[in-house]
Amino acid sequence: FMKNYVNIEDRLAVKEAHFDRTDGMTAAVTVVLDGKESTVSAPGNGRLDAVSNAIKNVMGDIYVLETYTEHALEVNSTSKAASYVGIRDKENGKVFWGAGIDSDIIVSSMKALVSAINRMIK
Repeated sequence: FMKNYVNIEDRLAVKEAHFDRTDGMTAAVTVVLDGKESTVSAPGNGRLDAVSNAIKNVMGDIYVLETYTEHALEVNSTSKAASYVGIRDKENGKVFWGAGIDSDIIVSSMKALVSAINRMIK
C-alpha cells in the first residue's frame, strides 16, 4: 500500500530545490520530467507553493494544490517527517494523494507533492 503513495519518482522527479527569501519566497527547482531535466524558478507564498509553481512552469497548470499536512514520525530530534499532499486534476476534478517521508520537512513535502503528481499523470 505505502509504495503506491510514498516517495514516488516515476515520470516526474525533483533533483534539488533552492530557496530565496529576498523578496517573498522564490524556489529554483531542478525538475526531471520524462527524462528531460530543466531548472526553473517560481515565486510562491511558501516553499511548497513555490516548488509547486516551478513544477507547473514545466508541466503546465494542470492541477490545484488542495491540501497539505505534516507530522513527525517519532518524538525526538532525529525523527523523520511525514507529509501528505492532495492535488485536484483541473481536467476532471479528481483528487490525487501523495505522501513523502524524509528527515527534512521541506524535502518530505516536495516528495509528497511529486508523489501526488506522479499518481495523477500515471
